[in-house]
Amino acid sequence: MKTEKRTSLKPLIIVCDRFSAEGTAWLKSHSGHEVIHLPEVQTVAELETAVGNLPNNQLSDIEGLIGRTKLKITKDFLAKVPNLKGFVTATVGFDHIDLQACADRKVAIAHCPDSHSASAAELTWALVLACAKKLRAAEATARTQTWNREPLLGWQLDGKTHGIFGLGRIGARVARMAQGFGMRVVAHDPYRNNQWFEKHGCERVGVDELFHMSDTVSLHVPMTRETKGRIHRIHFDLLKPDSIIVNTSRGGVLKEEDLVLHLKNKGPGTFGLDVFNYEPLKVDSELLKFPQVVLTPHIGATTHEAFKAVSMEAAKNLMGLLRNQAVSGPLPPPEEWFKAVSELAGTSPF
Repeated sequence: MKTEKRTSLKPLIIVCDRFSAEGTAWLKSHSGHEVIHLPEVQTVAELETAVGNLPNNQLSDIEGLIGRTKLKITKDFLAKVPNLKGFVTATVGFDHIDLQACADRKVAIAHCPDSHSASAAELTWALVLACAKKLRAAEATARTQTWNREPLLGWQLDGKTHGIFGLGRIGARVARMAQGFGMRVVAHDPYRNNQWFEKHGCERVGVDELFHMSDTVSLHVPMTRETKGRIHRIHFDLLKPDSIIVNTSRGGVLKEEDLVLHLKNKGPGTFGLDVFNYEPLKVDSELLKFPQVVLTPHIGATTHEAFKAVSMEAAKNLMGLLRNQAVSGPLPPPEEWFKAVSELAGTSPF
C-alpha cells in the first residue's frame, strides 16, 4: 500500500478512502495541520498499517480524521488515537460510529447530510422509471432482432400517487420531482410538522395508508432501531400489480427476507433496490433470481458532483469541529427524530 511521506511534525489530519483533490487542497491551505490523504485506506486495520509506515509517525499524532462507512469508529479504536479531536464521515449515514464512545472521549464528530441529496433523489427516479418502463427487459429486447414489445407494456407516472417514507432532505427533493411528473404526493414522517408537509405539497398519511394509497413508494429514512425492518410483509400485501417500491436509503429498512418470500409467492409489484442487508450482494442472494427486481450497487451518491461536494463538506466540517465552530451535520443529530429514538433506546440507537 502506497502512502505519502510526512513533510513536517505538525499535528496530523488523515483523510482516508476516496476524496477529491480540491477537498484535500482546501484542508492543506486552511487547517494549519499536516494533511495526508490515504486513498487506498478504508478500514481501521488498513489505517493502522498505513500510519505505521509513515516516518516518525504514530496514531497518537492524529488530531483530525475523515473516513467513510468502512472506517468503524469504536471504543477500541479511539483508545489507539488518544489525541484525536475530530472525526468526520464523508457520508450521510453514521451507523458505523459509536456515538457514545466518542462522547465519552470528547471527540467531536460530524456527518455530511447536504451533499448527496440531489444525486440520491435522481437515482430514486431512475429506479422508479426503470421499473415503470421495464427498462431491464426493454434493453435486452433491443439487442435482439425480434423486438417483441408486447411484454414491455409499462405504466406512466402522470396522474398516479407517489408515497414517500421519510420527508427529510432527500424525501423533499423526491416530492418535487414527483410533482414534476404530474403525480399526487403522500408522505409519512412523524418528526416533521404540518407546515413542512404543506411547504412541500405532500399529504400526511400513516405508514399502512401510504402503501395502500400509492402507486409508487420510495424510502428515505436513516437506519435506526425504529426504522430497521419497518417495511415488511404487511406492506407488500397491500401492493397492486403495478405498484413500485424503491429503496435508496439503507438496506435494513426494508425486510429482505419478507420481500423474498413475497416474490417467491408471486406477489405483486416491482422493486428498485440500491441498498441491501449485505453489500456487495452475495452470489447466492435470492434477490438475483427475480426479473421484477431492478438492482444497483449502492450508487445513490456516486456522481462526480456529489463526490466533489461531499469532500468539501467533510473538509469544512472537520475544520469546524477542530475550531469549535458550527458544522452542517453535527453528531448526534439535533433533529427530533434522533432525540425520540435515543429516548426510546435509552442511549444512542447505533
